[in-house]
Amino acid sequence: MRTLTQNKHLTLLFALAFIVSIMLPLAGCGEKEETLNLTCQTWTESYIIGHITQILIEENTDYNVKRIELDSNAITWQAFKNNEVDIWGGYTSSFFQLFEDDDILYDPDEVYNYVSGKLETEHNIVMLERMGFYNNYDLAVTPEVAEQYNLETYSDLAAVSNELRIAADVNF
Repeated sequence: MRTLTQNKHLTLLFALAFIVSIMLPLAGCGEKEETLNLTCQTWTESYIIGHITQILIEENTDYNVKRIELDSNAITWQAFKNNEVDIWGGYTSSFFQLFEDDDILYDPDEVYNYVSGKLETEHNIVMLERMGFYNNYDLAVTPEVAEQYNLETYSDLAAVSNELRIAADVNF
């Protein structure tokens, strides 16, 4: 049977081993050598994605990350093209809007492939794989408007669109 003193020594030994196991990987760690500029826009979802990206990079690489908040796709795109930012966590549709082509694409895979190809061939920018969620826009009307115009589908809405007004942000 162990004595109280032996248990205290054993506890102290485990505590020291735990501390060493945490500190050892940090030994010799100094300042990170390079800083990456990550841009996110000034709205909640973009800010959260930027923050998560920053944490993942800093915890898994030797890079520091400086987050730069910019207000619009146009400003962000200009900063990106001018090499003022290194990483932009944006939406495929936001990148799609940057190209002044007459192409109209609706399939998410076609849009991703188109944008990815354009970024790489025309701007030497690599677009990483998708983040794994789909963020789309939808339209909403009040129950009264839906009843008045008998709205159930986008086609129904299109038929009476000249009688209604839409409120949306520029990305929509």
